[in-house]
Amino acid sequence: MSNFRVSRCFRPFDDVNEYQLHHFCDASESAYGVVSYLRMTSEGGQVHCNIILAKAKLAPLKKMTIPRLELMAAALAVTMDRKIRKELDFPLNESVFWTDSTIVLHYIRSDNKRFRTFVANRISTIRDASEPRQWRYVNTEKNPADDVSRGLTPDKLNGRWLKGPSFLCADEMEWPIAPADLQVPPSDPEIKPPTENASAFTTQSEEKSLERLINTYSSWYKLRRGVSWLLKFMQWLKLKGKTQTEQELRDFKRISYDDMQKAEKRILHYVQKCFFQKEIESLTDSDGKVTKTSQLYKLDPKIVEGLVRVGGRLERSALPSEAKHPVVLPKGSHVA
Repeated sequence: MSNFRVSRCFRPFDDVNEYQLHHFCDASESAYGVVSYLRMTSEGGQVHCNIILAKAKLAPLKKMTIPRLELMAAALAVTMDRKIRKELDFPLNESVFWTDSTIVLHYIRSDNKRFRTFVANRISTIRDASEPRQWRYVNTEKNPADDVSRGLTPDKLNGRWLKGPSFLCADEMEWPIAPADLQVPPSDPEIKPPTENASAFTTQSEEKSLERLINTYSSWYKLRRGVSWLLKFMQWLKLKGKTQTEQELRDFKRISYDDMQKAEKRILHYVQKCFFQKEIESLTDSDGKVTKTSQLYKLDPKIVEGLVRVGGRLERSALPSEAKHPVVLPKGSHVA
């Protein structure tokens, strides 16, 4: 160790044009860790790299799979990125994260898999602090974080460990690229199986909840708003196994005009189904007429956009559709 020296100055030249952090992560059965480098490019195109920080942690006593340990290393990398950014007084570009685990890369980039809690929590941590596009693949031989997880003798510290892999000093076009087929087999134990009978369950629950809400609210506005939240919740249950975009997540947290319109239609559809089931079946038949004994016979009813509406001679008038064919509501309903 007596021959080991680390320069206290990060910048080898004053005319630095670009600063960028590169974090390499890796794991073994005994440990996992991260090593971070600052990549600097001068105005003349000269590139220089320096080690900034490294951190190693022992693997938990409870035996874990290598993919889980690799994922823990990846989560540690985004934590270190936040800390380093707070300390460095440089105009840093978007960070780059490197891993030699193709499974971890697939986990991070996956939008249509439902993972078990351990993996899902760490993917959430990673994606909260970084974008999937920031994650890149490096093979084990070129990954300096391999030294963190497996150890390094003092005589080898003055090489790649201090300056990073040689490709960091090359143009970005020469950096390693990930294999084309980043696939996780369906048998991967971290992937949850599809939820069975979810649609049937949510439909039954929705109807029970609708009935309860209709009998609870005396305000039409409050009823529509309550049903809007109910429909959002039911939609969330159906999509629970899928990863949503930031826009979709934001939409789930607020009630829009369209949500209120959907709620109104759902309320009316449910009420009509409860009171006019026979009429609806008759109107959807090839004949499209209700029987003469029906309470709706004189209204010449028709189904428009899934709702029973008044028919009649106003069909050709210039009145708005709602005025020509108002929705039929049963007088015994709480909604009416």
